Amino acid sequence: MELNEKLQELRKQKELTQEELAEILFVSRTAISKWESGRGYPNIDSLKACIMPTAMMQFSGLITSN
Repeated sequence: MELNEKLQELRKQKELTQEELAEILFVSRTAISKWESGRGYPNIDSLKACIMPTAMMQFSGLITSN
């Protein structure tokens, strides 16, 4: 699965609009649209913003499940 497909899949799983995701990541809705269509890619700072909350939630789940 390509990055653009995965990003769109994850956004829809969280029931977020492109606008809502853009606000969370401090980017424009146009940027999200470009990423999801494969016409552009997020920079490293935007990728960190996408990955870190998910990683922290997973790590927190590991700690609280013990």
